[in-house]
Amino acid sequence: MHLAQGGAQVTLVIAGPLANGASGRSIAWLNSSGARSAEYHYLRMLAIDRYRTWSARHPESRGYIRFDGALKWAGPNETFRETFAFERSTGYDSVWVDRADVSRIAPDVNAAAVAEEGAIYNPGEGWVNMPDFVPALVAEAVANGARSRTETHSRRRGTRSGSSAFNPGPAHRVHSLGGRRSR
Repeated sequence: MHLAQGGAQVTLVIAGPLANGASGRSIAWLNSSGARSAEYHYLRMLAIDRYRTWSARHPESRGYIRFDGALKWAGPNETFRETFAFERSTGYDSVWVDRADVSRIAPDVNAAAVAEEGAIYNPGEGWVNMPDFVPALVAEAVANGARSRTETHSRRRGTRSGSSAFNPGPAHRVHSLGGRRSR
């Protein structure tokens, strides 16, 4: 979408229908909670920012992108105190909730099911329903000049490393996920 907005010639090549496979069965959690490397945390926070931007620009997305927060607690013989301390040390929006206060934060959660130590509430977290989001994202890309080819028949070809790569046919330049280019 961003490449098309910038004037690049973009063709989306999809082997089946939009949101086919795992994306078509997925609700993606939008978070960066827990212990992560600084680089991975940064990447996840950038992604959350992009979803928030999409949501602000597309009010109709409220049905498939939500930022209602998330509540999590440790299992038996575990603790989330270190996780909570780590989240706070990175500036991640993280609130410790005593078990007695769970119903105030999450009325649909059975407080008796929450660990005795309490839970972590991350108010900025959310989710996206990918089967609804992917078609909206592709529609915006197409509206900005991208072409979309679904139900394509893929061909495989060997690469120098011996692995195989998807080959949709002739292209001026193809970028693989690994960043290598072929002409």
